[in-house]
Amino acid sequence: MLAFLERPLVAVISTVSADGTTHGVPVWYRYDGSAFSIWTDRSRRWVRNLEQRAEVAIFLAEHQPPFAAVIARAGLAP
Repeated sequence: MLAFLERPLVAVISTVSADGTTHGVPVWYRYDGSAFSIWTDRSRRWVRNLEQRAEVAIFLAEHQPPFAAVIARAGLAP
């Protein structure tokens, strides 16, 4: 799985808005073996959502067969 996460894939990060709806956006990322780094601007809606409600999921997928994918979540109830 580590080799998959280290590939240059575009990820979708999802957060929860103040009204309870989900908000997902594509992001570039880097995975260092234990954490994801995402470069963005603090004014982005998903960043503001995280400041209000620390729940996030990130989805990474290949764009061609076999369409492998990974979902990582933080701050979410099981």
